[in-house]
Amino acid sequence: MSRLDQKFLIHQDWIPSLLEDCRDFYHILDVQGQRISGYSNRFIETAGLDSFHEHARGRNIRYKARIRQYDSNQRSFLEVKKKTVHGRTEKARIERPRNAGITELLTEKEQLFLQRHFRYEGAQMTDVTCRFNRLTLVANSLDERITLDTDIVFSSESKTSELKGLATREVTQ
Repeated sequence: MSRLDQKFLIHQDWIPSLLEDCRDFYHILDVQGQRISGYSNRFIETAGLDSFHEHARGRNIRYKARIRQYDSNQRSFLEVKKKTVHGRTEKARIERPRNAGITELLTEKEQLFLQRHFRYEGAQMTDVTCRFNRLTLVANSLDERITLDTDIVFSSESKTSELKGLATREVTQ
């Protein structure tokens, strides 16, 4: 999977106006009657937070690894995303065993996948998770989509933080 994407932090109360402005050019993705889907992520990182620090420094080539679970079907995937020097995002992923979710430890197969795709050695599952709800707009031309993530909550063993009143808007081509 290779794509160009841009992410923006917006006020959640802008969403109704955004949907109105887009209605002639986009349709809302509907999966089995559901327009809003829940997602859960667990992040994978090194003890030195190498991936996070490269992202914070704005390094052109950087990596992110996570486990993502979809509430709609309870399927979960181990994903590694690479941001290239040209701004493209390349994603590799494998499906996790049924019912592994974001809590079960990585299997030997998943550890090998990380070694092949994730730049950093010694990466492990962290206790940092993120939950959110997503609404997806698909361009009528089918060449672009916009995701709107709301109710974003980050958690770790010691702390929970909500992005109250804020949402993310990501444009993907």
